[in-house]
Amino acid sequence: MKFELTIEFIQHFAELPERVKKTARKNYRLWQQNPSHPSLEFKKLNTKQPIYSVRAGIG
Repeated sequence: MKFELTIEFIQHFAELPERVKKTARKNYRLWQQNPSHPSLEFKKLNTKQPIYSVRAGIG
């Protein structure tokens, strides 16, 4: 699976609280090690293009 960071994502990510960024970074590392890990909870957002959402923590 490939990923792409948009300028918009980077800008919004910078505005998140530090605890949320920490959780997102931890889950990103987990994704790098095991993209199929069940705790990542991928959700397909588009039926025609391979665009997904991933949860970065319960809160």
